[in-house]
Amino acid sequence: MTIMKIEVFPDLSHPAGGHAVIRLKGIALLPPGSTFRIDPIDDSLDDGDIEGWPHGDLSPLDTRQTPEGIELRVGPDVVDAPMLEPGTPVTISVPNSKLTAELIWPDLPLSSKAASAPVVMSPSQMAAELAANERAKIEAAQAEKAAIAAA
Repeated sequence: MTIMKIEVFPDLSHPAGGHAVIRLKGIALLPPGSTFRIDPIDDSLDDGDIEGWPHGDLSPLDTRQTPEGIELRVGPDVVDAPMLEPGTPVTISVPNSKLTAELIWPDLPLSSKAASAPVVMSPSQMAAELAANERAKIEAAQAEKAAIAAA
C-alpha cells in the first residue's frame, strides 16, 4: 500500500527565495495541465475574495516526477502571497489526483523583491516629500552663504 500525502518545502534551486516545491508523495502520474488549490482552513479567511491570498485553481511553474512522487514547483505568486503566512493552516488539493491534505504552511524564504517592497506614496505625499527636499536644499545653501559672509 502506497501512502499518499502532500509536503511543501523550499525550492533549493532558487537560493534567492520565492519558490517552493509541493510534493505529492505516493502519486506516480499526473495529467498534463493539472492545477492545485490552496485554501485556508480558517473560516474567517475563506470568503473566496481575500486580498493577498493565492485564489482558485493555480498552475505550477513546472511538474517533475521523482522517486518520492510528483513535484509541483511554485513561484512568488504563491510563496510571496502576503496572507499565506508561516503557520497558517491550509488545505492543499490537486483535483486531477483526488488528493487533498490539511497542513500548516511552512516558513518559506520569500523572494528578494518581496522582502524589500517599494514604498508607495500618493501624489500629494510625493509632492510634499519633493517640496521638503527642495526646502532643505535652499536652507542649506542659505546657511552656507551666511557662513561665508560671517567669515
